Amino acid sequence: MTIAVAPHLDSSDCQKDHARRGKTLRNFLLICLASALVCLFSYGPTVRSLGYYWDDWPGVLVSNYLTHQDLSNYLASDRPVSALLWRVSTPILGANPVRAHVAAIVLRWMVALAVLAIVLGIWRERWFEAAAVCLLVAVYPGFSGHAIAWIHSQAIYVPLLLFLLSIACSIWSAPSKGLLLILVAPGLLMAAFSLFTVEYFAGLELFRPIFIFLALEETAASFSARLRRTAVHWLPFFSVFLVWAVWRFAFFHSTRAATDQVELARKLAANPLPEIAFRALHAISDLASAGMMVWTQTIAPYIFSSDASGVWITGLFILAAAASVA
Repeated sequence: MTIAVAPHLDSSDCQKDHARRGKTLRNFLLICLASALVCLFSYGPTVRSLGYYWDDWPGVLVSNYLTHQDLSNYLASDRPVSALLWRVSTPILGANPVRAHVAAIVLRWMVALAVLAIVLGIWRERWFEAAAVCLLVAVYPGFSGHAIAWIHSQAIYVPLLLFLLSIACSIWSAPSKGLLLILVAPGLLMAAFSLFTVEYFAGLELFRPIFIFLALEETAASFSARLRRTAVHWLPFFSVFLVWAVWRFAFFHSTRAATDQVELARKLAANPLPEIAFRALHAISDLASAGMMVWTQTIAPYIFSSDASGVWITGLFILAAAASVA
């Protein structure tokens, strides 16, 4: 008769696993705290001195005074799904600009943490590098619309946050079968809501298969196996992207030229080579300016022209902290 002996875990293995989990939680909390402080000191001192700007004004007006149906009609000709987001955000933001600016800071912090999740999903346990990327995203100077807090919280930060979280879900679910359904379903929903709300971040979908491929480095046996698994994991998300693209280009027609994708398709079809060349040159120029040259703004003379004492106090504090670390 054969007797099966139940396997048991060695106490040292349990202790190592417990220590690893504790280290992971500690590192994550430290990065959360550090990035929160960076956002607070970078954007917090001017919160009470800022108001509404640009498209904040019509957004605040229509969202607080129109009925739900009238708000849907107001946005129907441009970005109709945005009405769902505005209905949720209006009771939270109200008509006080301080609320909008606080919300923008919180959302910017959450965007930085979403990038942290993406980096850690690709390169596990690379905490220092992930923290550096997270903090750089928190203070990235290329987005100059942070002060236009009400409209950009809903048109930029929320859709961007959802799309980044969707990418993080697809990355973390790819190597693990146990997390597949738990993460893929919310990832698909977040990607769909982001795409159908605004079209700004549709191009990020092209980076998703690259990130999934990198995340599968330690689990796939060969290059071809990684390609197959990447295709399988990307397919549901690409399907969502394809549905959005068909709807946006073939069925939805915006009455505003800047967001009319049908007009864009018409121009491309009429003059494909000049239009593609024109957009390719602009894309290269934008990548260079937004990726490298934009950091020169951090040493521009105008940063010393603020009359707010809080800005100077914060700047001196940051300089002292940086000097002590160095």
